[in-house]
Amino acid sequence: LALSLGSNLAGGYVDQQGGVAPYLTEMGNVVIDVGSQAAPHSVSGVPGASQQYLSQNSVFRLARQQGIDLTGFASDAERLEHVQALLTQGEPRVIEIFQMVGKYLATFIADTHRYLGMTNVILFGRVVRGQAGELIVQEAQRMLQELDPALARSVTIRLAGETDFTRHYGQA
Repeated sequence: LALSLGSNLAGGYVDQQGGVAPYLTEMGNVVIDVGSQAAPHSVSGVPGASQQYLSQNSVFRLARQQGIDLTGFASDAERLEHVQALLTQGEPRVIEIFQMVGKYLATFIADTHRYLGMTNVILFGRVVRGQAGELIVQEAQRMLQELDPALARSVTIRLAGETDFTRHYGQA
């Protein structure tokens, strides 16, 4: 499974050799939170939609909950860059934000694995750039180990590299 965590959530297939299929599709409507306080999709209003948990929307929502002011920025890209800059400065609230995204990712992988049985998960998109991506992967792996050790051993989660065609698709 290839996942692009950007302005939304897109996904596509990864073959057994780790190659990404030449197309991605919208995955932001996949529900991963059925709780009464689930965040609604920004367009459809579907509560618990993955768009609100595995995209920059999640980072912004969690930043607001952590008391981080993002109102002074002209674009979502600038807001995300600011949060990621705070991460490189070691801001504990931001560390928690990206760890939480990793927990959401583990939930998504566990649920999706039931239907797709994937063994490779490749992440790309601006949310997983730099240290943020490393934190997200580490926490997702930790959570998968906690949720289902056998699944954690059978699924490889990694950040896209230069050989993955990330430059062909831009952001989700």
